Amino acid sequence: MSPSAVIRWGGGLTNVAAELMLLVGHIAWTTAACYDALWKRARSSRRWGGLGLSWYLEAIKKYAVFSGRSRRKEYWYFVLFNIIVSIVLGWIDALLGTRGSYAGAGLLSGIYGLAVIIPSLAVTVRRLHDIDRSGWWILIGLVPLIGVIVLLVFALLDGTPGDNRYGPNPKGATARVV
Repeated sequence: MSPSAVIRWGGGLTNVAAELMLLVGHIAWTTAACYDALWKRARSSRRWGGLGLSWYLEAIKKYAVFSGRSRRKEYWYFVLFNIIVSIVLGWIDALLGTRGSYAGAGLLSGIYGLAVIIPSLAVTVRRLHDIDRSGWWILIGLVPLIGVIVLLVFALLDGTPGDNRYGPNPKGATARVV
């Protein structure tokens, strides 16, 4: 059934949004179940190399944890999966016609963007902690062009070896949240 058919039936946009949220939730649970099966297989056979999605899920599980340190791998996999999910949701928004011309973002991509603001800030602050910088350095991103370049360089730098004032080296830690 197309979204326009739901609106013609008198269900209104509320039903469309509810259906879309159920669909997104179903996709998320199915993906998580498939990933869980793959992760168990990867741990037993090591053929998958650990699957990068675990780093994304680790950052999501540390939703608002601004203390501690994050490795480059955790940060960059989080960025990669955010880009992939944003592109897919943008396509879905375009197909469903829920993309707003005034903001350039659609309903689903807007909801996802709001949902990952805090984890994005948290993983960036923890990445800055890994190179022994204060989390307040994230504010340099507000400086046009130069700030983004500085944050990019900081994100590419290797972490401080050993312990620093923000905690132990995450490369030395073998236990992960996932």
